[in-house]
Amino acid sequence: RIYIFDRYGRRLANLAPGEGWDGQYDGRSMPAGDYWYIIEINDQLYDKRQFYGNFTLYR
Repeated sequence: RIYIFDRYGRRLANLAPGEGWDGQYDGRSMPAGDYWYIIEINDQLYDKRQFYGNFTLYR
């Protein structure tokens, strides 16, 4: 799963594998700026791994 957050820590999206984010929250386009994500990977070799990072949304 992928979770996307704004700078206030509000979760904007919960994405399943294969889904994308169109930059909208509650039907409204989010402003350009920095956003953060958490990627959770569950597999048989490792129970649960998380990757964190940020990206800039350009409009």
